[in-house]
Amino acid sequence: YVISECGAGPLQSGVNINAWLAQEGFLFYRQGARAAQSGKDTGSSMRNIIADLRKQVQGGLQKYLPHAMYYMANRYLGSTKALIQSYVVNSGIDWKKTRAFSRGKEGNIFISLKGRDPHGIVAQHEYDDLCKAITDRLYALIDPATGKPAVDKVYRAEELYPGPSQRAAPDITIAWRDGLYCPHEGKRDDTAVFVTRWREYMNWPTSGGHRLDGILFASGPGIRKGQRIDGASIMDLVPTWLHAFRQPLPAHLEGKVIAGMFESVE
Repeated sequence: YVISECGAGPLQSGVNINAWLAQEGFLFYRQGARAAQSGKDTGSSMRNIIADLRKQVQGGLQKYLPHAMYYMANRYLGSTKALIQSYVVNSGIDWKKTRAFSRGKEGNIFISLKGRDPHGIVAQHEYDDLCKAITDRLYALIDPATGKPAVDKVYRAEELYPGPSQRAAPDITIAWRDGLYCPHEGKRDDTAVFVTRWREYMNWPTSGGHRLDGILFASGPGIRKGQRIDGASIMDLVPTWLHAFRQPLPAHLEGKVIAGMFESVE
Protein backbone atom coordinates (compact mmCIF):
# COMPACT_ATOMS: atom_id res chain seq x y z
CA TYR A 1 0.00 0.00 0.00
CA VAL A 2 1.27 3.46 -0.92
CA ILE A 3 -0.69 6.38 0.47
CA SER A 4 -0.63 10.12 0.95
CA GLU A 5 -2.96 11.54 3.59
CA CYS A 6 -3.63 14.62 1.46
CA GLY A 7 -3.01 16.12 -1.93
CA ALA A 8 -1.26 19.37 -2.83
CA GLY A 9 -1.85 22.45 -4.94
CA PRO A 10 -0.99 26.12 -5.37
CA LEU A 11 -1.87 28.89 -2.91
CA GLN A 12 -3.62 32.05 -3.95
CA SER A 13 -2.75 33.81 -0.70
CA GLY A 14 -2.02 33.50 2.96
CA VAL A 15 -4.68 34.77 5.35
CA ASN A 16 -3.94 36.56 8.61
CA ILE A 17 -6.97 35.40 10.55
CA ASN A 18 -6.15 37.33 13.72
CA ALA A 19 -5.82 40.53 11.67
CA TRP A 20 -9.27 39.84 10.24
CA LEU A 21 -10.69 39.15 13.71
CA ALA A 22 -9.18 42.44 14.90
CA GLN A 23 -10.71 44.35 11.97
CA GLU A 24 -14.09 42.82 12.72
CA GLY A 25 -13.90 43.74 16.41
CA PHE A 26 -13.56 40.23 17.83
CA LEU A 27 -9.88 40.52 18.84
CA PHE A 28 -7.92 43.39 20.39
CA TYR A 29 -4.23 44.07 20.87
CA ARG A 30 -2.76 45.88 23.84
CA GLN A 31 -2.02 49.53 23.20
CA GLY A 32 1.45 49.87 21.71
CA ALA A 33 1.86 46.11 21.29
CA ARG A 34 2.10 46.19 17.51
CA ALA A 35 5.60 46.70 16.20
CA ALA A 36 6.47 48.82 13.20
CA GLN A 37 5.90 47.11 9.88
CA SER A 38 9.31 45.88 8.77
CA GLY A 39 11.16 42.68 8.05
CA LYS A 40 13.03 43.04 11.33
CA ASP A 41 10.08 42.84 13.73
CA THR A 42 9.90 40.43 16.65
CA GLY A 43 7.87 37.82 14.79
CA SER A 44 10.08 37.49 11.72
CA SER A 45 13.30 37.66 13.74
CA MET A 46 12.08 34.93 16.08
CA ARG A 47 10.98 32.88 13.09
CA ASN A 48 14.49 33.04 11.64
CA ILE A 49 16.05 32.11 14.98
CA ILE A 50 13.73 29.11 15.35
CA ALA A 51 14.38 27.96 11.78
CA ASP A 52 18.17 28.18 12.19
CA LEU A 53 18.07 26.52 15.61
CA ARG A 54 15.94 23.69 14.26
CA LYS A 55 18.31 23.05 11.36
CA GLN A 56 21.50 23.15 13.43
CA VAL A 57 20.31 21.25 16.49
CA GLN A 58 18.28 18.62 14.68
CA GLY A 59 21.01 18.12 12.09
CA GLY A 60 23.59 17.50 14.80
CA LEU A 61 21.29 15.28 16.82
CA GLN A 62 20.33 13.16 13.85
CA LYS A 63 23.97 12.69 12.88
CA TYR A 64 25.40 11.67 16.25
CA LEU A 65 22.58 10.29 18.44
CA PRO A 66 20.97 6.84 18.26
CA HIS A 67 17.51 6.97 16.65
CA ALA A 68 15.57 6.54 19.90
CA MET A 69 17.42 9.40 21.61
CA TYR A 70 17.14 11.62 18.52
CA TYR A 71 13.37 11.26 18.34
CA MET A 72 13.09 11.99 22.07
CA ALA A 73 15.18 15.15 21.69
CA ASN A 74 13.22 16.18 18.60
CA ARG A 75 9.96 15.87 20.50
CA TYR A 76 11.37 18.00 23.34
CA LEU A 77 12.66 20.61 20.90
CA GLY A 78 9.27 20.74 19.23
CA SER A 79 7.61 21.54 22.57
CA THR A 80 10.13 24.30 23.25
CA LYS A 81 9.52 25.74 19.80
CA ALA A 82 5.76 25.69 20.35
CA LEU A 83 6.13 27.62 23.61
CA ILE A 84 8.27 30.27 21.94
CA GLN A 85 5.88 30.60 19.01
CA SER A 86 2.88 30.82 21.31
CA TYR A 87 4.55 33.70 23.13
CA VAL A 88 5.42 35.51 19.90
CA VAL A 89 1.93 35.15 18.45
CA ASN A 90 -0.16 35.81 21.54
CA SER A 91 1.89 38.13 23.74
CA GLY A 92 0.34 41.31 22.29
CA ILE A 93 -3.31 40.25 22.59
CA ASP A 94 -5.51 42.14 25.05
CA TRP A 95 -7.30 39.18 26.60
CA LYS A 96 -9.62 41.40 28.66
CA LYS A 97 -11.35 42.49 25.43
CA THR A 98 -10.70 39.62 23.00
CA ARG A 99 -13.67 37.33 22.32
CA ALA A 100 -12.15 35.15 19.59
CA PHE A 101 -8.66 34.36 18.33
CA SER A 102 -6.91 32.04 15.91
CA ARG A 103 -4.02 29.63 16.22
CA GLY A 104 -2.96 26.62 14.21
CA LYS A 105 -2.26 25.84 10.58
CA GLU A 106 -5.55 25.25 8.79
CA GLY A 107 -8.09 27.89 9.81
CA ASN A 108 -8.99 27.36 13.45
CA ILE A 109 -10.84 29.96 15.53
CA PHE A 110 -11.29 29.65 19.27
CA ILE A 111 -13.85 31.49 21.37
CA SER A 112 -12.45 32.90 24.62
CA LEU A 113 -15.06 31.18 26.76
CA LYS A 114 -15.59 31.79 30.46
CA GLY A 115 -14.91 28.72 32.60
CA ARG A 116 -12.96 26.97 29.88
CA ASP A 117 -10.21 29.31 28.75
CA PRO A 118 -7.71 31.02 31.07
CA HIS A 119 -8.69 34.52 29.90
CA GLY A 120 -12.28 33.70 28.95
CA ILE A 121 -14.72 36.62 28.77
CA VAL A 122 -17.55 35.16 26.64
CA ALA A 123 -20.48 33.86 28.68
CA GLN A 124 -22.07 30.56 27.68
CA HIS A 125 -25.35 32.24 26.70
CA GLU A 126 -23.39 34.47 24.27
CA TYR A 127 -21.51 31.61 22.65
CA ASP A 128 -23.89 30.58 19.84
CA ASP A 129 -24.66 34.15 18.76
CA LEU A 130 -20.93 34.96 18.64
CA CYS A 131 -20.14 31.86 16.58
CA LYS A 132 -22.94 32.77 14.16
CA ALA A 133 -21.71 36.35 13.84
CA ILE A 134 -18.18 35.18 13.04
CA THR A 135 -19.51 32.57 10.60
CA ASP A 136 -21.69 35.09 8.74
CA ARG A 137 -18.79 37.50 8.34
CA LEU A 138 -16.45 34.73 7.18
CA TYR A 139 -18.84 33.86 4.37
CA ALA A 140 -18.71 37.53 3.36
CA LEU A 141 -14.88 37.58 3.28
CA ILE A 142 -13.78 38.52 -0.25
CA ASP A 143 -10.27 38.23 -1.65
CA PRO A 144 -9.62 41.67 -3.16
CA ALA A 145 -7.22 40.15 -5.71
CA THR A 146 -9.92 37.97 -7.27
CA GLY A 147 -13.20 39.51 -6.14
CA LYS A 148 -14.34 36.04 -5.02
CA PRO A 149 -15.20 34.63 -1.58
CA ALA A 150 -12.22 33.09 0.19
CA VAL A 151 -14.29 30.74 2.37
CA ASP A 152 -16.12 27.68 1.10
CA LYS A 153 -17.55 26.30 4.35
CA VAL A 154 -17.49 27.10 8.06
CA TYR A 155 -17.87 24.29 10.58
CA ARG A 156 -18.69 24.24 14.27
CA ALA A 157 -16.77 21.92 16.59
CA GLU A 158 -19.63 19.46 17.00
CA GLU A 159 -19.80 18.93 13.22
CA LEU A 160 -16.19 17.76 12.92
CA TYR A 161 -15.04 16.55 16.32
CA PRO A 162 -17.53 14.23 18.04
CA GLY A 163 -16.25 12.53 21.15
CA PRO A 164 -14.79 13.24 24.58
CA SER A 165 -12.04 15.61 23.37
CA GLN A 166 -14.39 18.02 21.60
CA ARG A 167 -13.82 20.59 24.34
CA ALA A 168 -10.21 21.00 23.17
CA ALA A 169 -11.14 21.35 19.49
CA PRO A 170 -11.46 24.67 17.62
CA ASP A 171 -14.89 26.23 18.06
CA ILE A 172 -14.91 27.23 14.39
CA THR A 173 -13.00 25.62 11.52
CA ILE A 174 -12.67 27.29 8.12
CA ALA A 175 -12.64 25.31 4.87
CA TRP A 176 -11.03 27.56 2.27
CA ARG A 177 -12.34 27.87 -1.29
CA ASP A 178 -10.67 25.25 -3.50
CA GLY A 179 -7.84 24.96 -0.96
CA LEU A 180 -6.39 28.21 -2.33
CA TYR A 181 -5.82 29.87 1.05
CA CYS A 182 -3.93 28.96 4.18
CA PRO A 183 -3.39 30.78 7.49
CA HIS A 184 -0.38 33.01 7.73
CA GLU A 185 1.98 31.87 10.50
CA GLY A 186 4.40 34.78 10.38
CA LYS A 187 4.61 37.94 12.44
CA ARG A 188 1.46 38.83 14.33
CA ASP A 189 1.92 42.51 13.57
CA ASP A 190 0.69 42.29 10.00
CA THR A 191 -2.48 44.34 9.68
CA ALA A 192 -3.40 43.12 6.19
CA VAL A 193 -5.73 40.13 5.96
CA PHE A 194 -4.52 38.66 2.65
CA VAL A 195 -0.73 38.37 2.78
CA THR A 196 2.23 36.37 1.57
CA ARG A 197 2.12 33.15 3.53
CA TRP A 198 4.95 32.23 5.90
CA ARG A 199 5.24 29.09 8.00
CA GLU A 200 6.38 29.36 11.59
CA TYR A 201 9.72 27.55 11.26
CA MET A 202 10.67 28.60 7.73
CA ASN A 203 12.49 31.74 6.64
CA TRP A 204 11.06 31.69 3.10
CA PRO A 205 7.43 32.09 1.92
CA THR A 206 5.32 29.13 0.85
CA SER A 207 3.45 28.95 -2.45
CA GLY A 208 1.56 25.68 -2.07
CA GLY A 209 -0.74 23.94 0.37
CA HIS A 210 -2.76 20.85 1.13
CA ARG A 211 -5.79 19.51 -0.73
CA LEU A 212 -8.41 17.12 0.59
CA ASP A 213 -7.90 14.40 -2.02
CA GLY A 214 -4.94 12.10 -1.34
CA ILE A 215 -3.80 8.99 -3.17
CA LEU A 216 -3.90 5.25 -2.54
CA PHE A 217 -2.13 2.55 -4.53
CA ALA A 218 -2.41 -1.12 -3.63
CA SER A 219 -0.82 -4.22 -5.09
CA GLY A 220 -0.32 -7.81 -3.95
CA PRO A 221 -2.12 -11.11 -3.32
CA GLY A 222 -5.88 -10.67 -3.31
CA ILE A 223 -5.80 -7.11 -4.68
CA ARG A 224 -7.95 -6.61 -7.78
CA LYS A 225 -5.79 -5.44 -10.68
CA GLY A 226 -6.63 -2.37 -12.75
CA GLN A 227 -9.44 -1.30 -10.42
CA ARG A 228 -10.03 2.41 -9.73
CA ILE A 229 -11.63 3.25 -6.42
CA ASP A 230 -13.38 6.59 -5.89
CA GLY A 231 -14.96 7.97 -2.74
CA ALA A 232 -12.72 6.22 -0.20
CA SER A 233 -11.75 8.05 3.00
CA ILE A 234 -8.56 8.03 5.02
CA MET A 235 -10.69 6.57 7.82
CA ASP A 236 -11.25 3.52 5.63
CA LEU A 237 -7.58 2.52 5.64
CA VAL A 238 -7.40 0.88 9.08
CA PRO A 239 -10.53 -1.25 8.53
CA THR A 240 -9.19 -2.23 5.10
CA TRP A 241 -5.81 -3.26 6.46
CA LEU A 242 -7.39 -5.24 9.30
CA HIS A 243 -9.58 -7.01 6.73
CA ALA A 244 -6.53 -7.79 4.57
CA PHE A 245 -4.91 -9.49 7.59
CA ARG A 246 -8.18 -11.27 8.43
CA GLN A 247 -8.47 -9.46 11.74
CA PRO A 248 -11.79 -8.47 13.38
CA LEU A 249 -12.89 -4.85 13.09
CA PRO A 250 -13.42 -3.01 16.41
CA ALA A 251 -16.93 -1.63 16.70
CA HIS A 252 -15.73 1.93 17.33
CA LEU A 253 -14.00 2.34 13.95
CA GLU A 254 -15.69 5.02 11.82
CA GLY A 255 -14.36 3.81 8.47
CA LYS A 256 -15.34 0.83 6.33
CA VAL A 257 -13.51 -1.82 4.33
CA ILE A 258 -12.73 -0.63 0.79
CA ALA A 259 -14.26 -3.79 -0.62
CA GLY A 260 -13.83 -2.85 -4.28
CA MET A 261 -10.04 -3.24 -4.16
CA PHE A 262 -10.17 -6.94 -3.21
CA GLU A 263 -10.82 -9.91 -5.47
CA SER A 264 -12.88 -11.37 -2.65
CA VAL A 265 -14.20 -9.90 0.64
CA GLU A 266 -14.97 -13.21 2.36
